[in-house]
Amino acid sequence: MTDIHQLENKMRSLKLNGMLDTLDLRLSQAQKDSIGFIQFLELLLEDEVQYRTNKRLASRISKAHFEEERSLEEFNFHFNPKVPTRYLKPDLLIVDDFTLKELTKTQAEDLYELIDQRYRRGSMIVMANRSPKDWYPLFPNPVIAESALDRLLSCSHIITLTGKSYRALLRPDKALAKEVVTV
Repeated sequence: MTDIHQLENKMRSLKLNGMLDTLDLRLSQAQKDSIGFIQFLELLLEDEVQYRTNKRLASRISKAHFEEERSLEEFNFHFNPKVPTRYLKPDLLIVDDFTLKELTKTQAEDLYELIDQRYRRGSMIVMANRSPKDWYPLFPNPVIAESALDRLLSCSHIITLTGKSYRALLRPDKALAKEVVTV
């Protein structure tokens, strides 16, 4: 029979850190509850999937550079019971400054997931300084670009604004407000 240390080394070499972290617990649980091999393996795999999901989330939160990190677990649902439904499934999602710069692979994948979840289920307003035809090259993967933008544009109404930028009026140096911006 394989020594536990050999098993742990194989898990390390395969980068199965979630399984490695819970191996002792799962072995004890399997012995105590007489868990079969398939169920034991399923529990270890669930641990690995959860570990990787948590690690991806932590990485995305870190890369987002939020001023403050908040979660739904911290939200006081008793204060206003109507807020959770509106918060979790907004009627309208507004994306401002879309396509200002090229997307990373992770950003493109996250954006695709967001658009796919909203497709034909919820309204979106997307504001951009580029024409939709210029959005495709900003995605690192053309397949993700086509899939995301096809869903986004297939049932959209495109409104092109021309004229002075409203933000220019808010600048301390109002002389710059005379610039004409075509969107």
